[in-house]
Amino acid sequence: ADAVLAAFADRVPHLAHAPDAGPVLVELNGERADGTRYRMRLELCGGSGASVYGDGMTHAAPAFQPLCLPPVESIERAVPLRVGRCEARPDSAGPGQYRGGLGAAMDLELLEGRAEMDVLLPARPPGLRGGMRAAGARLVLLTPEEGVQERAGPGRVTLRLRPGHRVLLESPGGGGWALPFQRSIMRVEEDLRRGVISRDQSRNRYGVVLRPGGLEKDDHLTYRVRHYLLSTLAAEDIIAGEELLD
Repeated sequence: ADAVLAAFADRVPHLAHAPDAGPVLVELNGERADGTRYRMRLELCGGSGASVYGDGMTHAAPAFQPLCLPPVESIERAVPLRVGRCEARPDSAGPGQYRGGLGAAMDLELLEGRAEMDVLLPARPPGLRGGMRAAGARLVLLTPEEGVQERAGPGRVTLRLRPGHRVLLESPGGGGWALPFQRSIMRVEEDLRRGVISRDQSRNRYGVVLRPGGLEKDDHLTYRVRHYLLSTLAAEDIIAGEELLD
């Protein structure tokens, strides 16, 4: 349904919205120190896509997805895992006049026994009508033996864990809607205060330049950057040069 609406986005912009992020799916099979076995499935949701009605929702499960992330306390009671953190992921939303929803980040550590973790990392959702794509899914494995290993989505990864091994999972954000340089400066400033975006993304994606050492914007540079970008660049140029904006 989303693909059909996206195809007709120019004619029915009030119905179409940028693509939602797929969830990071985890299947954990393990054995405790006493020999008992366990199995658990987890879902770390991504952000939903933005639309003409506003920003996407953070860490939102699609309506058709039957799984959900259980409470942290339930995970730690059911399996020998410690959840170091579970929080929204800054800079993961697709920039746009209306930005996508944020993805999430979760840090897991195996406490005892051994386990096999099968992880499905989703693709990076694109933006719509000039909006930019979101940050992709990411997996980081930290072990005393091999140090840091990183994998990016899309793809499937199988990990064999031992006590002390840590896994960082990051789900993608939702796609952005319309040109980022048309986003209200007040909304960008609010995102900065809330920690939704960083100083770099504020400058590179939204054209809002901050003064050194704080969150106060430089009015002169912000006006010049935004005026130049909006008056000389077409949406196709911005999308084609997205990789160069950083």
